[in-house]
Amino acid sequence: MIAHAGALPTGVTVWRLDLSDAEAARAVVSDYLSAQERAQLAADRPTPWRARRALVRAALRALLGEACGLAGQDVPLVLGANGKPSLDASAGQPDLHFNVSHSATQALLVLSRAGAVGVDIERHKARRDVVALAQAAFSPVEAASVSAATGGARLGRFYRLWCAKEACVKADGRGVSLGLQRFVIASPAAGSSRLVAVSLPDRNDTPWAALQLWDLVVPDDYSATLAILPTSL
Repeated sequence: MIAHAGALPTGVTVWRLDLSDAEAARAVVSDYLSAQERAQLAADRPTPWRARRALVRAALRALLGEACGLAGQDVPLVLGANGKPSLDASAGQPDLHFNVSHSATQALLVLSRAGAVGVDIERHKARRDVVALAQAAFSPVEAASVSAATGGARLGRFYRLWCAKEACVKADGRGVSLGLQRFVIASPAAGSSRLVAVSLPDRNDTPWAALQLWDLVVPDDYSATLAILPTSL
């Protein structure tokens, strides 16, 4: 489990997984995958990225299996209309939500009984033109915030905002199709270390006003954010 800014709601747990030795774990990983996933892993040309992806899926299945009282390979997963995976109703765990994210050699996995969750982790890429990316993907106020920063602070600000926005749309379930420019991630209020989402998109069936964000403690060259849409308001 990993550290975070502020106490998470009861029923939410986050794990950080180091993927540096993912290729060495290939044989063990297959024990936790479904038959379809094992077949896909065997058919794919081995690459570091595929090995890391498989390790993340195996770790997720192990955690879900423990929560559901099932073997990892037997955990029934389904994809929603926008590609977000969830537990099938046959698992008998209607209140159990999960999400994962991985970048380079780090992964985050979150299980929640407090509401829908989204998590994002990104490794900082110093050569990326973050000003241009912010102007293309962020709201005008966010893009201006990135542009106003200098040096390493600019890179850090871009990735903090990016992770927060990705986590929000993953918790929502519609992903980037929602439109990252349709809402704003604002700086914390006085006395608080947590980001907040404002200018929220209109969605009558999801309480976006209750959405909660946490910065997660990860290695210095990464940023990560957890978003939760609580079940009870």
